[in-house]
Amino acid sequence: MFDMGIILNNLLDNAIEACEKLEPGKGFIRLTLKRKKQFLLLNVENSFDDAVPISKGSSLPPTTKQSILPGIIMEHGIGLENVRDIAERYFGGVNIKVKGDVFHVTVMLQQGRWGK
Repeated sequence: MFDMGIILNNLLDNAIEACEKLEPGKGFIRLTLKRKKQFLLLNVENSFDDAVPISKGSSLPPTTKQSILPGIIMEHGIGLENVRDIAERYFGGVNIKVKGDVFHVTVMLQQGRWGK
């Protein structure tokens, strides 16, 4: 349950932050959970401002969060890495897609590793 909380917290925090950058009434967040055979699929879709740079050699977009204390390393930008690490611990993975102005993240966890 703790790991599921980390996954949901990071994905929903990112989705809320993305929607806050949009004009009022333009943002949306969809959360779905479903079982497919032996896997739990958690999907978060949200609107965003159409700017998600992904660096070459990386499968995750970099953080856009700014530290309030310049020069001090903060734990910003490790949310999606944490989600990926947890998914892999449960013999799953993370898939990120961008379609127009909609950001999609699907997390797959193997049943039996996360519960029944």
